[in-house]
Amino acid sequence: MEPSPSDSRRKRWVLWISLAASFLPPFMASAVNVGLPDMGREFAQGASSLGAVASVFLFALAVCLAPAGKGLDLYGHARGLGTGCGVFALGCLGGALAPTFPLLLAARGLQGAGGALMTVGGVAILTEAFPPGERGRVLGVNVAAVYLGISLGPTLGGLLVDLAGWRLLFWVPLLPCGATLALLATLPGGLPRGTGRGVLDGVSCGLFGLGLSGLLWGVPRLPEPRGAAALAAGAILWGVFARRQLRSSNPLLDLRLFLRGRAYAFSNLAALLHYGATYGVTFLLSLFLQEIRGLSPRDAGLLLAVQPVVQTLFSPLAGRLSDRFDPGRLASLGMGLTGAGLGLLLFQDTRSSLALLAAAGAVQGLGFAFFSSPNTNAILGSVGRGDLGQASATLALMRVLGQSSSMALVAAVLNLRGLGAVPTGADPLGMVGAMRGCFGLYAGLSVLGVFLSLARGAKESAP
Repeated sequence: MEPSPSDSRRKRWVLWISLAASFLPPFMASAVNVGLPDMGREFAQGASSLGAVASVFLFALAVCLAPAGKGLDLYGHARGLGTGCGVFALGCLGGALAPTFPLLLAARGLQGAGGALMTVGGVAILTEAFPPGERGRVLGVNVAAVYLGISLGPTLGGLLVDLAGWRLLFWVPLLPCGATLALLATLPGGLPRGTGRGVLDGVSCGLFGLGLSGLLWGVPRLPEPRGAAALAAGAILWGVFARRQLRSSNPLLDLRLFLRGRAYAFSNLAALLHYGATYGVTFLLSLFLQEIRGLSPRDAGLLLAVQPVVQTLFSPLAGRLSDRFDPGRLASLGMGLTGAGLGLLLFQDTRSSLALLAAAGAVQGLGFAFFSSPNTNAILGSVGRGDLGQASATLALMRVLGQSSSMALVAAVLNLRGLGAVPTGADPLGMVGAMRGCFGLYAGLSVLGVFLSLARGAKESAP
């Protein structure tokens, strides 16, 4: 049966809203990386402190994801997306006006909280609006929007920083935020309501947030006693949280989904490893290119854009292929390509050709494209409509936990080498050594991820 004109129009609007919600948070994440050296000079901060500008965003995003997933299932995916867009806009305004470094970090936290609602809501409304036969294609386009945000972040971010300084990075997203809210307010057919079944468990929210805080705060501070104590406390709280979720008839994060199918469980774990092996690369290379190799923010941004541009170009193709072939096999291929690109970065030093860095970025971009779209399709295609918010939140949580772990690894390596509080350009050889150490660990995680991805088995259908 052919879809009605009104149904087709609604699908198009939902797609545009989803693309905007998927574009804005990664755009800000990658654009801010290019402005870090200027922020460090203005606020007199070292490399470790500058890493907090990225980490606070991820931290807030991670803590809010599980409550966002449950809340959006209860009260409506589109409504939650609109709320997140408004909170994200407030964070942008706060960052643009921040007079001190702590207030800048607070604004980044607001962006992360809003980004959690946008991330969960954007994927959920897309999966809700399109049938399974069309889902891989539109999810591929959605993933392309994510990487378009990542690719435009360094490029456009470098131009904006050169033009008017890093604060302009926070002014620019306000316009697309307003446009997204306007589209939601005039969506054909109105905003669908949630299931309304159950309530948001405040105790579980507290256990989830505090446990995750202990884990994310503790890892970068190892092997210090305070880091070990925070890590242990976080692990205990998360154990209590997991036990509560498995016994609850109304879980905040339905961990039983991991027990119902191998595809869901192993696809999420593969996402955790993949993002853990890749997110810190842009942060390290941004500092390396500007502070050690002497490139301008614009030129550094153009070079860093190679990876996400390739991701953007190939993600729709990978999404279409995942509708026809086993998405698990395609994702495993993508993970292997990512590891190969990380291996090329081990040859970077203060004199190596920048063409090598561009080639490594291209290989990683191809790997990301063939991992992310098929992996997302495998996860969302293995659950029913009533669990789409949960599945979207869990996938986003795996991504953010991986990204946070990636940044925590960077912080740990820098601190172990005594470079955390040192200006980036003060010890070029030490910085290059720390980078190579991180890249080697990342490549190892990718190899492990290939085997984990292959372990998911054949494609599963949604219940």
